[in-house]
Amino acid sequence: MSLLAWLTTRAPDIDTPPPPRFTAINVDLGGITEAEDNEIAPDSDPIDAYELDEMLCMIDYCSASGETSRRRITLRKIARGPHAPILSAICHERRAFRQFRCDRIECFIEPDGEVVSCKDFFRDRVLVDLDLFAPNSATRAIPLARQIRDTLRAPLSLLVTAAHSDGEFHPEELDAICQYIEAEIFSSERCANLSGDVTIEVLDQMTDLVRHMRPQRESIDGYLRKVLDFAPEDVMRFSRALEHVVVADGRFHRDERDFLEELASFTAAHDATVRRRIAGVL
Repeated sequence: MSLLAWLTTRAPDIDTPPPPRFTAINVDLGGITEAEDNEIAPDSDPIDAYELDEMLCMIDYCSASGETSRRRITLRKIARGPHAPILSAICHERRAFRQFRCDRIECFIEPDGEVVSCKDFFRDRVLVDLDLFAPNSATRAIPLARQIRDTLRAPLSLLVTAAHSDGEFHPEELDAICQYIEAEIFSSERCANLSGDVTIEVLDQMTDLVRHMRPQRESIDGYLRKVLDFAPEDVMRFSRALEHVVVADGRFHRDERDFLEELASFTAAHDATVRRRIAGVL
């Protein structure tokens, strides 16, 4: 048997039961279902992940719903999240990978029953300062920036496509699109339910997103139909923004003219379809 095979067969995996010293203390998942257990939201993806020593330990954890559970875990990674440092680990009660917000880890429990605070455990046992993974203003801005992006994806995709229609993306065009974003945030009913304050960090995140957007051809038809189904005042603001983007660089290229003509033709056909539906023809 090779050294690798010998070592591999002796290293634990996700299905390996914890050693006896970690079974003396009762574990309890409380009323947390498996669906609720993996609670880290999609907009809370951790960044700046740091690999940890794969240490077996036990934690008391409080979920978002207030349910407390005790479980054995093997540490894997620590990362900065938008709300708190996020610990990635193997949960031996679920036999699955899980992510835990460190501000919800009530304590770590040693095999002899000693209780250690989360911050002290990472500092003294793992040699990691959790303060280094505390969220900063930029990471706190990510969830709200994602909400804005999802709400404005269709009009932003069309505006970016128009900006790229002459083969370049000028700073003036980017600025015109960002002005549209700000106007929508504070004027559109579709943005009325955004959670959190729109800070300069949120707007910076949106600017960076728009700068790197490159909508694909097969998506444009669907985006345009969504925009044309907006409320009339929203369509009007989009139309004004489109005009501003097209003329922002001070030149009116043939490709931009062709884009606007095709857009006008599509809009007319869409409006006719809507009118027929209202009249009961379709």
